[in-house]
Amino acid sequence: MEFFNIRDKAAIGYSDSICTALQLTNFYQDVSIDIQKGRIYIPLDEVEKFGVELNQFELKQNNANFELLLKYQIERCRQLFIEGRNLLPLLPGKLKKQISMTVFGGEKILCKIEELNYDVLNYRPVLSKFDYAKIFLKSLL
Repeated sequence: MEFFNIRDKAAIGYSDSICTALQLTNFYQDVSIDIQKGRIYIPLDEVEKFGVELNQFELKQNNANFELLLKYQIERCRQLFIEGRNLLPLLPGKLKKQISMTVFGGEKILCKIEELNYDVLNYRPVLSKFDYAKIFLKSLL
């Protein structure tokens, strides 16, 4: 990785993990919006594996199978954030804080999805001003 003079092969993998986790988090956060546009960004083989019918997305039918599907997605995404955090010690001060805030924000959205019992079909999780303040303070530590 040659970003801010960081030349570390492992850093590329950490950066990829963060970027992937952020994109997946956005997909899960926006399920209720994307379905209105005819889009589903959850792998269809996994939708099928968990016994979720595609029409559940359109009908906004959250059930135990859908919750398990989203729980699986969130756990996998959280692992990407955990792996990606290894990038943080390699970054210079200001950039480290910015990337930390971004990672913590993504992780907080995953927590919000869990708090909604994974019902992203009917609700879009958002961060509050209080959440942003906590994320900022956490990034300073």
